[in-house]
Amino acid sequence: KTIVLDAGHGGVDMGATGRLGTREKDINYEVTMRLKNLLEEAGAKVILTRNDDSFISLYERAFIANHHFADLFISIHANASPRSEARGIEVYFYQGRTESQRLARFVESKMVEYTRLSSLGVKTNDFVVVRETYMPSILVELGFLSNFEEESILRTSEFKDKAANAIFQGILDY
Repeated sequence: KTIVLDAGHGGVDMGATGRLGTREKDINYEVTMRLKNLLEEAGAKVILTRNDDSFISLYERAFIANHHFADLFISIHANASPRSEARGIEVYFYQGRTESQRLARFVESKMVEYTRLSSLGVKTNDFVVVRETYMPSILVELGFLSNFEEESILRTSEFKDKAANAIFQGILDY
């Protein structure tokens, strides 16, 4: 299988930043690289939308997946909210795409099981990267950098390993 992994943000686009200075683009990239290794060890062909800390437009990310006729597209992010108490995992898909919804449910379930973070559920959204891709596509929000407690967890190597393993297991279950 060909799987495109999208480490959200990058380059000049840092995404969210937590109180401890944790940059979303860095968390996203580190979890993506761990997931890449797991998928390749299992025999998947993995294509990254970015191989380093560079800026890639949202439409270019979707184009990469479509151009390579990927079987799956996984976009990895960390969340933020003006409400510092907001917490939990979210997995998004584009409305009406049954296979994307199915994939999202498997990944969300494993994220809760492996990381022990709470879940805000599987949701739909009009994100470019899940709307413009032609294969089952999801966007995973690992947790909230705007929540001091979750930011502290997301920064750890242990969490990054658990998150990558959870997404990997969710993909396998799918």
